[in-house]
Amino acid sequence: MVFLGKGLKADLQIMATEMGVEDVLSLKVFELREAILNSKNFDEEFCREQLITIVEERKRREEMDLAERKKKEEIDLAERKRKEDIEFAERKRKEEIDLAERKRKEYIEFSERKRTEEMEMAERKRLDELQERKRKDEMDFELQKKRIELEGGGSEKEVKESGQFKIDLHKLMPKFDSKSDDISLFLVIKVKCLDVVLDGTVDSGAQISVVRADLVKDIECTGEGKIKLISAFGDSEVAPLRTFNIKLYDGWHDAIPITCAVSKKLVNDMLVCQTAYEALLESIQLCSVNARQVIDVGVQMDEIKDSTVCEGPTCEESSYTDIEVSTDAVNIENEVRSNLSSETRSTFIKLQKEDETLISVWEQANKKKRHMKYKMIC
Repeated sequence: MVFLGKGLKADLQIMATEMGVEDVLSLKVFELREAILNSKNFDEEFCREQLITIVEERKRREEMDLAERKKKEEIDLAERKRKEDIEFAERKRKEEIDLAERKRKEYIEFSERKRTEEMEMAERKRLDELQERKRKDEMDFELQKKRIELEGGGSEKEVKESGQFKIDLHKLMPKFDSKSDDISLFLVIKVKCLDVVLDGTVDSGAQISVVRADLVKDIECTGEGKIKLISAFGDSEVAPLRTFNIKLYDGWHDAIPITCAVSKKLVNDMLVCQTAYEALLESIQLCSVNARQVIDVGVQMDEIKDSTVCEGPTCEESSYTDIEVSTDAVNIENEVRSNLSSETRSTFIKLQKEDETLISVWEQANKKKRHMKYKMIC
């Protein structure tokens, strides 16, 4: 029975099972062949056709399984590709976000670094300019001292003998007119607070004077309250308000009370607002005029004392002295009227009249003796 050899073992197992053979799974191919041939239900033609049907059915199932498997593989491949595309798109989107964030951070760091460099450069430039102004101010101060020594030079004896004092302190003192003068010409000044000498920078835009805290921590002060300070770079600080007695450091004026904000972050020694600066200048002008009046009156006293030793002045000497004293009186009168208030002049004259060393001079001036003449200028 050659046709049985055309089927596979699985085909023979199916045929043997349908013919009533038991335990077909444990039988081998030749045993299956013998069991089929020896079966009482064996019919050659029927078995041949049945085997062909079984083989075709098996092939059909295999083709269906293959097609199903292929279709499943295609579906799996498409799903896997779709997932890969999604993952790739997500990865690309994440990379773009990371790149944009990295660029943003780099730009912020670059901007911050550039801003810091600009601030440091501006601060270095400001400190250099401040140092240069300080150096020029010191040079000007030394030149002013030399000029005072040269213009007012000579011993006390020479001044008494000549009867003239050449120094004009009023002209040497700086004046400031807010309507016509430029505040930039008075940017750096030396001020003295008790025994501490400070480099004051005049700031015409400041609303209040500011002083560095560590420089005035041991100086007696008055006042209370606080103020919020905001720098040009946006830094803020709440500083206490204190009132100090401050004067310009040139030896020709008195101290005046100035309310300052005491800052711990200030780089300079002191920032002087325009109002405080004008008050300091006015204090200098007042003391300058008072100093000149005292000097001129002292010179006149020396002349009177010297004249009492002589037998008596000649007509020429009397005329010369009268003209000289009158000229000085006119100069003093014009200068005092232009710089002093009526109350200040009255106070100064009262102090002069109460000075014991000048009593004899006032008496002689009132009585028009020794060519002295008294004229009220208030």
